[in-house]
Amino acid sequence: MAKFIDPILKALEELHYFEEVMDEASMTDEERARYEISLEAYREEMNVMTYHTRKGRLEGLAEGEAKGMAKGLAEGEAKGMAKGLAEGEAKGELKKNLENAKSMRELGVDIKIISQVTGLSEQQILSLP
Repeated sequence: MAKFIDPILKALEELHYFEEVMDEASMTDEERARYEISLEAYREEMNVMTYHTRKGRLEGLAEGEAKGMAKGLAEGEAKGMAKGLAEGEAKGELKKNLENAKSMRELGVDIKIISQVTGLSEQQILSLP
């Protein structure tokens, strides 16, 4: 970091010096040439720093976005799988209870007992085909 800051500080010091002799009419050709060279070096260094700062920010943003997307996708998939599994198990259990209730009803088992065993309401049991 210091290797980038030191030239800038040096350039700023030189610019400050040349600001004092800014009156171009009073500058010698040598002073004017040194001023132009130091000003150009300062501008180049600032452009390099600006470029790398922007590049670093964009890279950091892209990396953070990619990590966030991956994490969100993984969490979404996990929640979706868990929800799908729970719904599938509930449907399977209901189907099994309906089949058992139908079989018990065909065997003449009392509706109240069927309801207690399967957890189905008496109305659900009576509506079975």
